[in-house]
Amino acid sequence: AKSSHINCVGHLYVKSDVYGFGIVLLEVLTGKRISGIMFLCEQTSLSDWLKSNLLNRGKIRSTMDAKLEGKYPSNLALQLAQLALKCIQAEPKVRPSMKEVVETLEHIEAANEKPADNTHNRKRVNLSRVVQQHGRPEGG
Repeated sequence: AKSSHINCVGHLYVKSDVYGFGIVLLEVLTGKRISGIMFLCEQTSLSDWLKSNLLNRGKIRSTMDAKLEGKYPSNLALQLAQLALKCIQAEPKVRPSMKEVVETLEHIEAANEKPADNTHNRKRVNLSRVVQQHGRPEGG
């Protein structure tokens, strides 16, 4: 019984880390601290705000950090937003594992590195560089 309790607690910590990563991903995508994002949420939940803004094709460009403009295609930003949404689910059991998160990020990064038709001169950026160079999000 003792070891199953440890596994349960360990699983909980891992899923908490996944949630935390989802928050960091939101901060990177928006260029805002989570406190600023929560302020924008007003009466809605964080996941509802994410769905209405970062997962809304009409609003994603205005919601994304301007520093990412032209460096990250909106279709890949949508995939990152979908990943963030999975990570911040209220129920830990439905959040992805960090292995799934890494696999998704690698898939998105590989897609960003492929030269697109007629856009060979388009700027592309390594996802890990975005996270490293972005620095501390503004507002907070």
